[in-house]
Amino acid sequence: MDPHERIIPLTAGSSVVQESCPNNALDPGETVTINLALRNGGGINATNLIAVLQSAGGVTVPSSPQDYGTLLADGAAVARPFTFIATGSCGGIVTPILDLRSGTNHVGTVTFSLPLGRPTLALSENFDDLAMPAGWSESLSGEGTPWTVSTAQYDTPSQSLFAADVSGISDNRILSPSISVASTNARLTFRHSFNLESSVTSATGFDGGVLEISIDGAAFVDVLTAGGSFVTGGYNATISTRYRNPLAGRTAWSGDSHGFVSSTVNFPASFAGHSIQLGWRLGCDRNTGADGWYVDSVAVSDGDICCRPLILPTIVNSRKVGTNITFSYGSISGQSYIVEAKFDLNTLPWVPLRTNAGDGSVQSYTNTTTAAPLRFFRLRTQ
Repeated sequence: MDPHERIIPLTAGSSVVQESCPNNALDPGETVTINLALRNGGGINATNLIAVLQSAGGVTVPSSPQDYGTLLADGAAVARPFTFIATGSCGGIVTPILDLRSGTNHVGTVTFSLPLGRPTLALSENFDDLAMPAGWSESLSGEGTPWTVSTAQYDTPSQSLFAADVSGISDNRILSPSISVASTNARLTFRHSFNLESSVTSATGFDGGVLEISIDGAAFVDVLTAGGSFVTGGYNATISTRYRNPLAGRTAWSGDSHGFVSSTVNFPASFAGHSIQLGWRLGCDRNTGADGWYVDSVAVSDGDICCRPLILPTIVNSRKVGTNITFSYGSISGQSYIVEAKFDLNTLPWVPLRTNAGDGSVQSYTNTTTAAPLRFFRLRTQ
């Protein structure tokens, strides 16, 4: 279908409006209000656009539908607030899904990708300096010009990386600096916009882009071959084997993304303790070209830090064992438990006796001091 004759709803970013833990991020179990922005990449206006937040993808207890009004064709983005409880594990992804109607017409769904927690960044690059950032390198075999910084399109003002889709055989790569991975839950996120020659009737790409990776200086392979997995924004086409594209037969990004979209890749736990290098590779065949591929807002997170609500501990099964007093308490992973005591409730301070890390088990404490005066105990967590 001609995009000029339909509505194409696209995500256009998000921002935290209200949260219980002020870290400008979603946290597991946190009630948050998020502005979700949409734009219309199609050729006709979307009027009376109503968005319903679905109870899925880590979203629970979603708030009421929101009225986006009119989204002009290829016009400015419009944001509306939604409240929900974020669920999942620290370092995971929440994927809010908006179901959209324009008047009485269902116009599809859009999915956002929001991390749980604040990432510890091993790499962060927006390409907004005048020149290619230090440590980044490009290589080109065949037709065209190497990857460069461009002001024509960008996710964050005012530049991005760009490689042109040319009408000749071309193998064009841009490589990141080497990145040391420490944690077992590292991931890559980036925003990209592509308009690359593809079939209009099938998921066949004639020109396309892939993400490759080198581990400890070894040869580059596709990120999926290396054990990575797409959380959002994975490949959408298979490159034709007919016209001598260097990526022939491989799955890739091709066609028209209609502006910047997000891709998130989880790295396997086996990357921990190794150095990696990322490569965005554009392959073109011998025939017609299109616009090209823009890449921006690249970030590699290496572990995450999350706020968490503390669950109050409860002392249970207090008992006398010989001349000692013993009590138990349930523990929760991620919380620390401090047993404190004092001889007189009217005097300060409480004296810490022992600190244990929670592991999900029932733990116990025994007062091993014999012939001691009357002692009061308390248990707190942090």
